[in-house]
Parts: sequence; C-alpha cells; structure tokens
Amino acid sequence: LAWWGLASHQVMRGGNLLLPEERQIKSLALKYSKGMVKTRPKAAFSYQIRANVERQYSDFKAATPLYQKMVDVAEETGSTLKGSAYNVFAHNYLFSGDAEKAIENYDQAIALAKTPIAIVNVTFYKLNSYLFQNDYEGALRLAQELDNDLNTLGFSEVSLNQQKARVEFMRFLAYAHNQQKEEAYSALNARKSYAAAAMGMMDVDEVRQRDFDMLSARNEAWYHILFGEYDKAEEQLAKLHSIASTIQSPSALDDYNALSGMVRLFSGDAQGALNYFKENINPENYLYYGYFKGLALKGVGENAKATAIFNYIANYNFNRWGAALVRSLAIKQLGS
Repeated sequence: LAWWGLASHQVMRGGNLLLPEERQIKSLALKYSKGMVKTRPKAAFSYQIRANVERQYSDFKAATPLYQKMVDVAEETGSTLKGSAYNVFAHNYLFSGDAEKAIENYDQAIALAKTPIAIVNVTFYKLNSYLFQNDYEGALRLAQELDNDLNTLGFSEVSLNQQKARVEFMRFLAYAHNQQKEEAYSALNARKSYAAAAMGMMDVDEVRQRDFDMLSARNEAWYHILFGEYDKAEEQLAKLHSIASTIQSPSALDDYNALSGMVRLFSGDAQGALNYFKENINPENYLYYGYFKGLALKGVGENAKATAIFNYIANYNFNRWGAALVRSLAIKQLGS
C-alpha cells in the first residue's frame, strides 16, 4: 500500500489524482511500481501499475509482457482482477494501433464481467475504442447491441433507465461528431427522457434537480454548437450560466466557459475564445475542451502553447470518451 500511495501520484489508474504534468517523472513512476511488484509479486494489481507506467509514456511494446503477466497472475491466483486484466490489456493494444487485438481483449473482459454494471462499463470502453478510430458506425452498432442487452441484465427499473440514458449519450456523441444532425438530436432527447424517468422513481432534492437541469442545458448548447446554431447555443448557455453561477465551486462555470469559448472559436474569434478558455480549461482537466483551447491558441499565433496541448492529447493513452473524440484530431494538428 505504501508503494501504491507513492505511485498513485505518478501513474494513471482510473480516477486517481496525479501531480501536475511537470512533476510527473517516469523514473519515479518506475521506482514505485517496481517496488509494488517486488513486495507483492502475486498481486495482479502490481503488474497493472507497472504496465501502466509504460503505457502512460507510450512504450506499448514494453507494456505488453507486463499486462500479460497481470493476466497470468490473475489466472494463477484466481484473482477477481482477471477481467480487468483483459480490459487494460485491450487499452494497450488500442493505443499501439492494433484495434483487432483490442476488440478481442475487450470481449474477453466483457465475458468475465461478474455484474450487470461491470458488463456495461467494459462495453463502454469497447465503444470508446471505435470512437478513437473515428469509426462512428461501429460505435453505433455496439450501442444498439448494448441497448438490446440491457433489458436482460437484471437492472432495477431505476438503474435500467439510467443505463439507457448513458447509451443514448454515447449515441449522441457518435451521431453529433459524424455530423448526423437529426439522429444526434433524437439521441439527446432520448437521453434526457430516460434520465427524467429514472429521477421520477427517486426522491429528487434540489441539488439533483439542479444537476439535471445543468446537464440538459450543457448538452443542448453543445449540440447547437456542433451544428453551427450559435444563437440557439447562446440561449442554452444563458440557462446554464444562471444555474452554475449560484454554485460555490471554482469549477462550477467550467462547462459554460468552455462551450462559450467554442462558440467564439467557431465564429472566427480565436482571441475572444481565449477570454473564456480560462486557466482551468486545460487538457489535464478536460481533454475535449482542451483540444479547442489548443486551436484557439494556434489561431492567435501562440504555437508553442498550442503544440504542448496537442502533444498532451495525442499521447494520452487512457480510454475516456473525451480523449476518444479529439485524440486523432490532435495528432493531425501536430502533423500539419
């Protein structure tokens, strides 16, 4: 545990909080993760962290035998991490460019998942893998398969509606970023309907209702931005601001600011966009928004700062939908 406590600030694994990028040092990450392997050689988790170091620094070849060791140890010890081992192995294949092997390993992880929510979560990783490849049709096919399967997994009615809302959100991402306007709007409305249905079966307090309204306004503003309807986007952004501005949190206005920056950027006002892309809007906090901040910086001639952002995103080797939507775009920017 002591070694992981140290490593957790240097190595990505789920939602752990890393040190700022300039304080992330591979030699320290290696020291701490090797310490984990030495002290707990029969723990599959030790090999995951050791392998994650290599993946984090884009050495996928070095990571491969370590992830295989994680699989082997999980099998030898009967560890419940066996499914997770195949899942993270899939991530490594995905970012190394072997999409076929990635899909094989995601399927292994799904087959080993023990609970309904685990099945859904790993399937979302697989769905993201299609988005990373800009294969929107593949993502949509998988979303439909998952939607069909949800009714058979044993979710409660509340949870079923929540999971269906998640599927519709992923459909929205795929349709919107493939510029399928009507389908994107339909998915967005379906997401809202399922989420509202789930809320209707719960005790809804003021905070839960507030968060629902904020998310709805954010998503609708985002939709209008992606399809060039900036006046309609501004209407939703005004709704978002009216709610978010009442929250006492330094990040409360991040979505509002980032989306407002995108409106200015897409309207041809890169400098105006930067007035909204504040310090908190960076790729370490928001991979998706960070990409557009990079475009704005490039638009005003701050090429070094823009390149630093594109480099961060292009070398982000972890499976999240925000990265899935912009990683290939960042790579193209570096090549332009």
